Amino acid sequence: MFDDIIEGKAVDSVVFDATNKMIYSYKTGDVTYQGMNLKADFMRVDMQTKDIFAHGYPSDTVDGKPTKTHPEFTDGGTPYSMDTITYNLDSRKAKIKGIATQEGDGWLIGSSVKMHPDETIHIGNGIVVGKVQCLLHFIEGGAFLHLQGVAA
Repeated sequence: MFDDIIEGKAVDSVVFDATNKMIYSYKTGDVTYQGMNLKADFMRVDMQTKDIFAHGYPSDTVDGKPTKTHPEFTDGGTPYSMDTITYNLDSRKAKIKGIATQEGDGWLIGSSVKMHPDETIHIGNGIVVGKVQCLLHFIEGGAFLHLQGVAA
């Protein structure tokens, strides 16, 4: 089923749904698989598709304003924080919503991002701020960036 052991833990609970072959992690979940690490307050692992979906939860208030936790994804040493992520353990591809991450001397900010194992990052409705070594490719309906030297 899997090429390696999936290590996981959570502060609240980890629930295994044997009928639907799903695993749910609640409150400060932490999953590691072949060098990839994902931390989030909610995670759902689909054992059939090998997809992990994660998002944060509303948290404490800071200065009277509510805050929200965010999943943190690391693969190849670069941590990424986002609103939601769906990551496939086989393809090592991720679909990310709401990301702001530093790359080199610049920042990548996007509402919809796809990360590929070949270090290509597609950003939808986003911007690149500062110095980021990249190639901009125009395609029908938009453009995509190939970031050189960025661990995906």
